[in-house]
Amino acid sequence: MITMKLKMFIAAFLCTGFAFGQTFQDFINRVNAAPEAQRAALVDSFINAVPSFPFVEQSTTVHFIYRGSAGSVTVPGDANG
Repeated sequence: MITMKLKMFIAAFLCTGFAFGQTFQDFINRVNAAPEAQRAALVDSFINAVPSFPFVEQSTTVHFIYRGSAGSVTVPGDANG
């Protein structure tokens, strides 16, 4: 079980990493490299640490992040009415 102290450390680490130029792909790579038992905590910490969504990376890339189960997920916009 992940303790609150560990969750806070992970959240601080994620925020620091993005403040110093870490990309979202770096985060995905770190999640994929982590032991499977820790992956959910890493993702939860990221979601809790991000102040708003969609997640904007370096003012040029936007990541729409969804966590949960669904038959389909769409993002409304000009391309799909």
